[in-house]
Amino acid sequence: MAKMILFELKKIFKSKFKLILCAFVLLGNLWMSHYYNVQYISAVNENKMELHGVEALRYLDQFYSDLKGTVNATYLKDIEMKKTEMLKRFMDHDKSKEVFGEYYPMILEINDKENLDPELVKEIVETTEKTCKQLNIPFPLSYNDDYTYLKIDMLYLTDYKHTRQAFWYFDGPLQSTPFMQILNEEENQKIEYIVVNNQVKIKDTGFADSFWPYEWLEKYPVQVIDYLNDRYENMSSSYDSTVGATTLFNCISNYMIWLLNMLLIIVLLADVFSTEQRHKMDQYLACAKEYKKITMAKILTVLIVTVTIFAIQMGLLYGFVSWIVPIKNLDVQAVIPNCLMPLRRFDLFTFKELLIRTGITVLFALLSVSIVTSVLSCLTQNRIFSSIATMLFVALPMVFINNTTPFNMDYFPFEMLRMDTLFGNNIRFGFNQLICIGENVYYKASIICVGWVIAGILLYLFCYLKERRHIVRS
Repeated sequence: MAKMILFELKKIFKSKFKLILCAFVLLGNLWMSHYYNVQYISAVNENKMELHGVEALRYLDQFYSDLKGTVNATYLKDIEMKKTEMLKRFMDHDKSKEVFGEYYPMILEINDKENLDPELVKEIVETTEKTCKQLNIPFPLSYNDDYTYLKIDMLYLTDYKHTRQAFWYFDGPLQSTPFMQILNEEENQKIEYIVVNNQVKIKDTGFADSFWPYEWLEKYPVQVIDYLNDRYENMSSSYDSTVGATTLFNCISNYMIWLLNMLLIIVLLADVFSTEQRHKMDQYLACAKEYKKITMAKILTVLIVTVTIFAIQMGLLYGFVSWIVPIKNLDVQAVIPNCLMPLRRFDLFTFKELLIRTGITVLFALLSVSIVTSVLSCLTQNRIFSSIATMLFVALPMVFINNTTPFNMDYFPFEMLRMDTLFGNNIRFGFNQLICIGENVYYKASIICVGWVIAGILLYLFCYLKERRHIVRS
């Protein structure tokens, strides 16, 4: 069997075009990772020097390492003091004094705080609005409807934008709440609920307050709520640099990288069952006693090629990120700095869980493409048709943007990439959605991966039986 598999691999990779394509895709994806996840990262150091790319990531890794500790009330207070001092250093004080006038020292003290005196905040806002109109400059404050919160948005040095994005993993009370509530070991903010007529009624959303509304939580059975509370209670309260882990996750979760790998797999495997017919060897093989083993060898070759491409690509991405910054602290909560991945949170996951789950989902997306490609190659004996048909299979979800189809698009490989890596930021959406089966809780991604295992077995069994019909027995 091993010799047969090696023979099949030689047939696939004897083409120089395929070898060049492999190198182009695998190495080209490193360039894409640098372009999207490294090149545009910016930071400003203590000397107000602007850093970019690799230098910025290395600086940020050291910066966040210096902020490590156990997140409790003392830690949060210390962080807030450091943040305030840093902001003062980077403010354009001359311009600020011109705009805020007598309120300037006061604004420095109350900046980015809640529960302020509404009358004072309203007075500051109205006075500043008048001054900005006179000076013809943008209004530099943010505040809420009841005037109990105030934050300076502008009036910093030119490079402050990068500083603000780079230095802090939270920006204002609303942004800090989800992470800090979960990490803060001194607070017990579990989701509280009661069960009325077999229906969950939420009394207090607890740590989920800012991102899982009552109506969403009440859709879940008791097992799911208990599962969330259990994860909350057992989450580590340690904070440390996650720059390396975040950068690696950003690379792995770039669905364009894996779409190119899907294209590579289609090109490599579209001919796996039809190559003998093109070379007029199919009738000779049909007379061979070992033809059943040949069919099994082809199926195993398909799986080996797919897993190998995935492993090489993952290895290259891991090595690329490791060269820039160390990949560490995988057991801490997936606290992701705003500068590295804005608007995405994975509050109840560690980085190890996040990377493993995303990697497994990506692998099964690639396997689904290889299965469809090889099965079509077996059925049609035509590499062009199987290539085009598989590409359409991959691209179909792009046509149905709103997913308004009579069948579930989540099982399509493109959706497996797109939903898990781009839109699966919490349990309400995508593959992170929790599903209760009996007394157990599963992620939607797990169900879909199991579905492809079953589909793969059935499809390859069909191919085996089809090929078996042509065996000539002596």
